[in-house]
Amino acid sequence: MQKTIASPGRGILAMDESNATCGLRLASIGLENTEVNRQAYRQLLVGTPGLGEYVSGAILFEETLYQSTTDGSKMVDVLSQEGIVPGIKVDKVPLTQFTIARFSIAPH
Repeated sequence: MQKTIASPGRGILAMDESNATCGLRLASIGLENTEVNRQAYRQLLVGTPGLGEYVSGAILFEETLYQSTTDGSKMVDVLSQEGIVPGIKVDKVPLTQFTIARFSIAPH
């Protein structure tokens, strides 16, 4: 897994926007902040043709772990099929000067 994430020429896609932040993006194009619209936005990202050529890992928001695309495929599976390691950040812990970034692998 570490070799996959650290693949030369590939980066990590941070798509871990909260529902509120995602709602701001949707509002900027005149759409309501609904689960269906957030799903469509995230599907646009994970369904980008050739994404795996440039992205090795994706940091997801918790809601995305359980979302499927409109054809019924789990979003984490779509990423995995592209060779992208899906994961979520763990940020529901108290922050201290000793807190370091934490990254958990998403179940699939």
